[in-house]
Amino acid sequence: MGGPLTPDEKKELAKARADALKANPDLVAANKDLDDQAKALSEKKKDLQKKIDQAAVVVDPNVAPLLAKIAAAHPTPPPKPPKPDAPPKPPKPAPKPKPSSTPSTNAPSATPPTN
Repeated sequence: MGGPLTPDEKKELAKARADALKANPDLVAANKDLDDQAKALSEKKKDLQKKIDQAAVVVDPNVAPLLAKIAAAHPTPPPKPPKPDAPPKPPKPAPKPKPSSTPSTNAPSATPPTN
């Protein structure tokens, strides 16, 4: 399921949120700060899990192959590059097409039609 919003509603909400961030740099900074905290907490959690697993092997050496099996099934992805501090710049608008030298047959006429 795609959730309660239509694709158009999702686009509208995304635009409003992006505009809100542009208008409120303090929200951008708060969001970045929270992202940084979440990343640090995630790293601490991973470190703790490694210590727990090491302690589990001390208590029961038979779990070492089980932990190796888990590690092999979930290889560590390469780290993601850091996000830039500033929000990304919007894409540049496409260049306007050059007017052609031949007149268009769909252009409105300068004189109104007669009835």
